[in-house]
Amino acid sequence: MEENKVFKSRLVGEGVIVALITAFTYIVAYLYEYGYVSYFGIPKSFISINIVTLLVAAGSIGFIVFTSAQFLGFTLPMFRTSNDVEEKNIHYRRFMFLNACALVVGIFLFRAYGPSLIGVGIYLVVVIFSNIMIFGFKILKPVKMPLKERVSTSALNDDDPFDIWLPIRSFFGINIYRTFMIVILFFWLAYVVGNSEAHRQKEFLVTTVDKRSYILVRKYEDNFIFLSIAKNNENFTNIIKVKSVSSDEYISFNLTTLGRLSKK
Repeated sequence: MEENKVFKSRLVGEGVIVALITAFTYIVAYLYEYGYVSYFGIPKSFISINIVTLLVAAGSIGFIVFTSAQFLGFTLPMFRTSNDVEEKNIHYRRFMFLNACALVVGIFLFRAYGPSLIGVGIYLVVVIFSNIMIFGFKILKPVKMPLKERVSTSALNDDDPFDIWLPIRSFFGINIYRTFMIVILFFWLAYVVGNSEAHRQKEFLVTTVDKRSYILVRKYEDNFIFLSIAKNNENFTNIIKVKSVSSDEYISFNLTTLGRLSKK
């Protein structure tokens, strides 16, 4: 009897894990597709997840993560310091954790969208502003004082530490907390990668209907989703056409290099 109970509990536990992994995979694929179609202004109601979209999302996200692995190695010492229980300076630990997370986000944004002076400028402003708001202006003062000491005299109070995730970590434990953070990161990354794929795309399948040019944005199930482009072939409009595969009408495409398209 006890063996049967153990077997059933293991079976239920493994079933829950499989269900969670399946749900996680579909959510990641959906967010990737949502990031892609949202760039073109396609309503999310058109999105349909199948094995093809799953493989496309996995390949794109996996490529970004793999090519970012070398750069992500620079964040490991910062994360180790933030988790070092022997480090008594809790402000310094939180400073390292905050900026390590910011560096991870910056690396993924750089790999997804490529170099951009405007993007780098916005990123630096946000990171610097966040540090100032949390730790005060002392961390920026050009004084002969180590960064660790500057952070230790920050605007934070020992009896009221800045930790918005403290309730989650205290209730679920550190392992669940870290898993939760990784899941949130992957959800965000899935959307960013999908959106950046649309942003960087230069080649499109183009067809002409009633003297107007359309690009093929996506194919979900039996439907082709087209988007009208302007006469200069540099912008897309908000005119959407949906064509069923089962239609008897013949559709011809031309693979055309239009460059990066933006909304008109």
